[in-house]
Amino acid sequence: MRTILGGAPRRVLTAVAAGVLAVGAMGFAGAGTSSAASLPLGSACSFPLIGTQAVAAEIEAAVPASLPVGQPTPMFDVKATITFPAEVAQGLNLLGATTIEGSIAAAMTVTAPKTTVPVEVSLKLEKTPVPSSGAFEVVVTGQAPSLTFSRPGKGQITVGDLATTLTPRTSSGTPTGLGTFESPCEQGPGQNNTLAKFKIKGGPVPPPPVETKKVVYGCAFPLSGERTVDMAVAVRFPASAKVGDTVQGTDLSVVATLDIEIVRVLSLVRATTIEGTTTAQAEIDTNGAVAAADLPFTIPPTAVPTDSALDLPLTGAEFPAFTAHEAGTVKISLGDTFTGQWTPRRADGSETGLGTFSTPCRLTDGQDPTLATISVG
Repeated sequence: MRTILGGAPRRVLTAVAAGVLAVGAMGFAGAGTSSAASLPLGSACSFPLIGTQAVAAEIEAAVPASLPVGQPTPMFDVKATITFPAEVAQGLNLLGATTIEGSIAAAMTVTAPKTTVPVEVSLKLEKTPVPSSGAFEVVVTGQAPSLTFSRPGKGQITVGDLATTLTPRTSSGTPTGLGTFESPCEQGPGQNNTLAKFKIKGGPVPPPPVETKKVVYGCAFPLSGERTVDMAVAVRFPASAKVGDTVQGTDLSVVATLDIEIVRVLSLVRATTIEGTTTAQAEIDTNGAVAAADLPFTIPPTAVPTDSALDLPLTGAEFPAFTAHEAGTVKISLGDTFTGQWTPRRADGSETGLGTFSTPCRLTDGQDPTLATISVG
């Protein structure tokens, strides 16, 4: 069943949410001259008993004209006044309702250079008296989340869809026969739903440095037996994400270091270069549920030193993207094993007596292979 107030709060919330975000993104000291922004929006809302009715909303927010790059915006209060027609009061009275209360989830979109951020804002409808007749107003309030913009340019906030959760109550405080119910509301077509436009000033913010994770694997090599291979892995992940976001590791860099005993065996078989492939594993742990992903690398031909450890760049792999399906913590780690396929070659390009050989490798005990931890909310 749809709510009597479903249309109004939803319309309001969309606008309010946009207003909240707009102010949140721009309403801090030094951000620029603020001016009162007022956005009227209308919606057609379908109510039980009385059918579709027109509901008006007026959103008020102080919106600065500009904000600096790289500074998190504070939370900001926004107020929206919604006017319900007399038919809504009539329907509520028919149910025996004397008050209405609840909450509204508003979807809005913040657009900035190379960034489109969907944001959901929860707004509260405090207990409000229902008149015996005539049109009446309710006030919805809330706060926007903090945002940080990393590039200069132009931005704007637009209003999206709404969802309401409402409870009409009788004079004794008990819910009416409708109980607590959810209701969506459609925005009327052809309206300007842009709450605010703003400028983002300053130079781009450089990304944080990528930390390198070093782990040690034990690998079985021909002639030299069990040896250690040091892996230095660097990859950039965001510190946080929202439920539903696609998360992608970037700037992946991996270097495998073969110890000097392996190099001496390669020199013994007159190898001057070594090349090959290797497949490492990554683990994505979401609140205890683990998914594995392969990281197939290429080892380009690399010169073999005469008497020192050998650094091999591993190229060609990208860290797989994944979707943050639920709130909580996502931990990205290296897997316990990897397998290398190696081909050492002589100066004339021919293979050595070792041919192409495989080395199974396993993470040595007592190490933390975690590459990143992401908070999902």
